[in-house]
Amino acid sequence: MTKIKIDGFQLFCMMFIFILGSTLLLDIGKAARQDAWIVPLLATFFGCVLYLIYISLYKRYPNMPLTGYLIKIWGKYVGGAISFCYIIYFVYIASRVLRDFEELLISSSYYVTSIITLGICMTFVLIYSVHLGIEAFARVTCLCFVVILLTLFILNVLYVVGGYIKVENLQPVLANGWGNIGKELVPLGITVPFGELITFTMILPYLNKKSQAATIGLSAIIIGGMVLTINSIILLCVLGTRDCFKILFPGSYSCELH
Repeated sequence: MTKIKIDGFQLFCMMFIFILGSTLLLDIGKAARQDAWIVPLLATFFGCVLYLIYISLYKRYPNMPLTGYLIKIWGKYVGGAISFCYIIYFVYIASRVLRDFEELLISSSYYVTSIITLGICMTFVLIYSVHLGIEAFARVTCLCFVVILLTLFILNVLYVVGGYIKVENLQPVLANGWGNIGKELVPLGITVPFGELITFTMILPYLNKKSQAATIGLSAIIIGGMVLTINSIILLCVLGTRDCFKILFPGSYSCELH
């Protein structure tokens, strides 16, 4: 292992931002209608369980990333094959997330800009961040954490002060039972973003105080899950079930109607 180290707060910020990430752009919980907010709430619990599994492996191999102890556990060939699949999977996930943000920017501020141009610009930023290393990246996430948290707080306060919150949009609770909630929760509600926290098995070995890994990770998951839940509640209260998904995800909504 190199001497690269990150502290607990930097790890917390990275995990928190990772949890929010593009999850706010996805229509997770759509089939649950007014109960959509229950999906991220329950998914947070399963996210904590998954993270505890990652931590149990980390405690056995505190100085090795996932790709390292997979080979140690499964052997050179089987472990190497699984490690290779892990890398390919996250290259695919990163490509999808990049495309999600390209589509978001094209549909809003940069509607006259080529999507390829946006993709190239963001890719160069990613290349530069990789060049600077994990420590520089971790320091930047601390700044981003403050900006994101402050922005969400201001927006939610403005919704409340402006009188846009209509709690009746959340009623009736569990009108259709737990069926649709279960379908939204498994597998998408759990795997995105909580299942993808397996990414941090590659970062945990760089933590300077290894005893903090469990506490910091669980705190980030719980707080991030609560933010996703509150965000879902506020969107439903402001827009209502029909308008919320129609405005935020017009493509999927129109397909559903047809």
